[in-house]
Amino acid sequence: MKSLYQIVYRWLLHFSPRKDHFNAAMAHLVYGLHNWVLRRCPEDTTFKARILGFDFLLPAGHLLPVYLCENPDQEKPLLDLVATMQGHGRPEDFVMVDVGANIGDTAIPSALLAPHGTFLCIEGSPGYFQFLKRNVERAGMSGRFLLRERLCGEAGDLEQGLTIESNFGSGVVRRGDGGEGPPLATLDQILEEAGLQDRVSLIKIDTDGFDYRVLRGGRHCLETRHPVLYFELAPTVLRDQDEDPLGIFPMLRECGYSHFLLYTNFGEFFGHGRIDEPAGMDFLKQAIDYALRHRRFFFDAVLLTEDHRDLRTALVATATRLDD
Repeated sequence: MKSLYQIVYRWLLHFSPRKDHFNAAMAHLVYGLHNWVLRRCPEDTTFKARILGFDFLLPAGHLLPVYLCENPDQEKPLLDLVATMQGHGRPEDFVMVDVGANIGDTAIPSALLAPHGTFLCIEGSPGYFQFLKRNVERAGMSGRFLLRERLCGEAGDLEQGLTIESNFGSGVVRRGDGGEGPPLATLDQILEEAGLQDRVSLIKIDTDGFDYRVLRGGRHCLETRHPVLYFELAPTVLRDQDEDPLGIFPMLRECGYSHFLLYTNFGEFFGHGRIDEPAGMDFLKQAIDYALRHRRFFFDAVLLTEDHRDLRTALVATATRLDD
């Protein structure tokens, strides 16, 4: 059954780009076959896939390679951000925090672009965390990576019974009944434990709607260190977590952030503005309203302070040049 799974997954990758009606129909059929085989596979079934320049080991059922076949540029904004930051600062001082690190699929490619950087990866799913460790070891990067198996949220979450539901490559936080769940901590606590609270350059967050709680739990770092922020702005899943999609921006203004850049989940530059001006907030509201009407559409947001002026200029110039 493991061998059959490997074959079916290769078929799924082949048809996932959906270049025409035939490919789209075949992808739909193969996806159903994939799920049928997956239910009959042993729990320890794994496979390898090349993602953003590295051969990752993944658990059966992880569909990230399929998503990347459908949207090959979806990770490009983050990697462009890391590459640009290498030219605007001291590369040896670069420290990236990856909250929702999954199997290492963004941290390891980022580390290839920042060979002198340090990477703190936080993952709350025990299953994905094991693959994160194995992939970091396989990449020979253990000396530059700090790994934490923690569920990251805000202070109020520490008193709740939270669990994480892993499915097809995503991990969604659910409010439980006080039962056993992953270890809980705020981002500020984890940074202090790791000794990185005064060194963070970039915080990337991808936690399927829990992003704003992570940001609130890292407020001290945001106020004092002003790292570049890269987080998922997905209105539908934010509302599933009882979050107002615009609700985080007043806190970010208080922490000193002023500028934003938006990218679509297809990796395309969508626009930029200021969160301390009505026009910028109106733009964000319109973008959120659009995403709510098109449920498969969401954004990744980059937040910057006035101190990031040169970096912002470089990012906007690159984005608008590519857009032209």
